[in-house]
Amino acid sequence: RVDATAQMIRGRIDNDSPLRLTANASLGSLAWVSPLIGQPGLELDGALNLAVNGAGTVGAPTLNGTVNGDNLSARWPDQGIRLQRGQLRAVLAGDQLQLQRLTLEGTSGRATADGNIRFANGEATMNLRLVADKLAALSRPDRTLILSGQASVVRDASRFAVEGKFKADRALIELAPVDRPTISDDVIVLGRGTAAADKAAPKAKAVPLTIDLAADLGDDFHLRGMGADAYLAGAVQVRMVGDKPPRITGSVRTVSGTYAAYGQRLSIERGVVSFNGAYDNPSIDILAVRKRPDGDQLSETNVEAGVQVRGTALAPVAKLVSTPNVQDSEKLSWLVLGHGMEGTTGNEADVLSAAAGALLGGKGGTGGIQSKIANSLGLDELGVRQGQGQATGLENTVVTV
Repeated sequence: RVDATAQMIRGRIDNDSPLRLTANASLGSLAWVSPLIGQPGLELDGALNLAVNGAGTVGAPTLNGTVNGDNLSARWPDQGIRLQRGQLRAVLAGDQLQLQRLTLEGTSGRATADGNIRFANGEATMNLRLVADKLAALSRPDRTLILSGQASVVRDASRFAVEGKFKADRALIELAPVDRPTISDDVIVLGRGTAAADKAAPKAKAVPLTIDLAADLGDDFHLRGMGADAYLAGAVQVRMVGDKPPRITGSVRTVSGTYAAYGQRLSIERGVVSFNGAYDNPSIDILAVRKRPDGDQLSETNVEAGVQVRGTALAPVAKLVSTPNVQDSEKLSWLVLGHGMEGTTGNEADVLSAAAGALLGGKGGTGGIQSKIANSLGLDELGVRQGQGQATGLENTVVTV
């Protein structure tokens, strides 16, 4: 129930008109809010009670009262978000909303927030503190993230700043296959709107955004997908100012892990990704090796071969390595087949040539290896090219002799 009176001045109600307001509301469910947000799959719920008294003027009201929420929840199954058993305690005092306590629980852990939001001269300013304590921020079979840390959110007329530091207590991230089905650009999904509609929608006045977040991967960060199965560690600092691309500094390293390629499971002996600015072009230093059985004495007849990748993400350089050092054709044979070139059959040679093209890019650098493979088999030429399909790598490689 809302009762409000405003005194007319010179026959009309304007910003200087005196105001008296009494509002009492008890909402048993907030589910009706979900469709208004416009995010498909997002479900909000909970009970909200408010009791507000207002005075002052229409343009500058002074509000006093309480806003309480219980059993608040936010569920977004598609994104793995499930927050529940929330509680809100807030007080309206003049032109400020004092957030005394906001708590939400995940499937494990909790998040809390406090601070204040001020409404003055048609602008909203805020100073909030957010704390996560072993919070299950993401909870999905292929995407789990439990984190702890805190952040501050400050907004005024000139900036919107988010600063904080978080550490992953536990994480499991499974990368989706690169060739998974995707929706065509001309398919319209009901409820999501269209790009044209999004562009046509009026935009609110932009407030410069500044993000400065420190992220520590912790001791139990597991990454799976695209052949990799590894535990990672390290820390990065993410900074973004306005609409400029984010800049990242720091490094991520492999603690232990394997990489599956050509039917083999290679051991990741070294894996370091270093960021020094551009988020999309870090430096990389990776070494993956096909290990020989424990206790075997390494020699030219028992070679441990691998692949070393260095450079940057946009311009990586791969080369074959081995212990002891042997010719590249021998390295590739030991890496892919598990034995040297001697005794290699025709079918195995096809596999080697395809591997050379897929592993080292199929251009510049593989020709020497392919020539040596051809010579070892008494062939004049052994070539490799990509087939007509959309897939890349070994599964879409054509070998010619």
